[in-house]
Amino acid sequence: MYKKWILNFLIYGVTFCILFTGFNFLIDPYGVFGHTNRLSKVKNHIASDRMTKFYYIKREKPKTILIGTSRIGVINPKYVEKYTKDKVYNLSLSGSSIEEQYEYIKFLIDKTQVKNIIWGIDFFSFNPDSRLPFSFSKKRLKKDLYMGDYRDSLFTLDAFIASLSTLKDNIRKIPEKVNLKTGQNQFLEHKNGFRTQGILFLDRKIKEGLQGYKKTKELYGSKNFKYPKNIDKKFIYIKEIINLCKKRNINLKVYVSPIYVKTLKLIYELNLFKTYKYFQINLAQITSFWDFNQNLEITSNKANFWDNSHMREKIGNLVIDTIFCKNIRYGKFITPSNVLKHLEKIEKICKSKN
Repeated sequence: MYKKWILNFLIYGVTFCILFTGFNFLIDPYGVFGHTNRLSKVKNHIASDRMTKFYYIKREKPKTILIGTSRIGVINPKYVEKYTKDKVYNLSLSGSSIEEQYEYIKFLIDKTQVKNIIWGIDFFSFNPDSRLPFSFSKKRLKKDLYMGDYRDSLFTLDAFIASLSTLKDNIRKIPEKVNLKTGQNQFLEHKNGFRTQGILFLDRKIKEGLQGYKKTKELYGSKNFKYPKNIDKKFIYIKEIINLCKKRNINLKVYVSPIYVKTLKLIYELNLFKTYKYFQINLAQITSFWDFNQNLEITSNKANFWDNSHMREKIGNLVIDTIFCKNIRYGKFITPSNVLKHLEKIEKICKSKN
């Protein structure tokens, strides 16, 4: 009797493990295995963009990469393809620091056939208090097979719950938040909120965003960020990427993301403008870049943004048009010879009461 109980326990246990693992494998909620059947096409419950987008890039094999924080996420890779004539992927990494972006760009240069990189750089990515997130793993970028991701995707309760939620979304035909095949963020929450509440929704998102930037240590709420020399280490990463791109004959285009004018003024109000100037002056010494924050036609119109810092897709299109066609109507091409005058204009905007 006892042996029979043990045998039944083992049979049921093994069967449960097989079904549990098989279900997670079939639904593939984190996109690790590339399964996109009708029950798992939409994946709104990924563990992290760091994990999932990494595997999509490996499968899609894009020749052009958009990389930066969530601010670059709105840009439509299909729009960029009209200029590059190849496959484009949007590798936006929410809240990422320059160090983390450096690690991903280095991986792309070393391990893929990337030919073009469009790097959207943000001031807060230079914050000396920023840390690599828990979801980031150097082993993932260095190993051909990273078992940690397979374990988390197949054998964890979190993956099972994500699988159930993913299955439910696909049965109900819920739209995808991020087009993982291209990497573009759809900003569904913002679109739905604006459609139902109009300008009141936008005003609330701007207010919440400004408060968050002010309080969050990794954004603008850092005392260490007020001292320019504290960001020196960040420029080492940028220099290395510039050198790698030149060595591998990779076309690198750099721009500073446009932000709503009140966010720009917040930098000044929090006594971070000295560091902001240091950031732009040193960046210009390393590489020329496009900046859009002197253009009030873009930054003062809240209808161009989803909140205090994320531009809408139409502005993303203008950014792409500008950096490929060198259209100075919308952006300013920054070099060592004009960066100081450019910063004078930015400072005037920050000081204005409008």
